[in-house]
Amino acid sequence: MGSRLRTVLEGVTQDMSDSDVGRFLFERILLVHCSQPKDKFNALCLMVEKLYAFVAGECNPDNLDA
Repeated sequence: MGSRLRTVLEGVTQDMSDSDVGRFLFERILLVHCSQPKDKFNALCLMVEKLYAFVAGECNPDNLDA
């Protein structure tokens, strides 16, 4: 099933490993406004922390207009 999904992503080939595809997604698809991998990682960590805080009722949802 995973190999069928890969053909949909431009730039991903059938001979790429799962690790290569993950790296491709991380570098070119996720958080494109962050240029450095460390910045992307930190942003993802912040998002996870905020998700946990929201689920625990410790913060309010973001305003979509902000």
